[in-house]
Amino acid sequence: MEMAHGKTHKEKTKELVEEFTEDQFLKDLYLFMKKRDTPIERIPHLGFKQIDLFVMFKTVRDLGGYHQVTAQQLWKQVYNRLGGNPRSTSAATCTRRHYEK
Repeated sequence: MEMAHGKTHKEKTKELVEEFTEDQFLKDLYLFMKKRDTPIERIPHLGFKQIDLFVMFKTVRDLGGYHQVTAQQLWKQVYNRLGGNPRSTSAATCTRRHYEK
């Protein structure tokens, strides 16, 4: 669907998401999780490394979103961008589960 100024809805949405700052993203995420009675009490870890939730969000978005990443089995790529141990055999599954939570 073409919008005013020649931009599609998808392009406009992507621009708005890109304007998101890390601080705003984290505030919104914590508020969202609290409202659904699943507050983030501690940042999850992959292996011994704390997950950068903003990097995780941006990586999944850049790869096409949750459904695309899942359909194309790209969770190992997400894990790798987060700086995970390349020898981990459960990396993809653990990364997807953390994202879903």
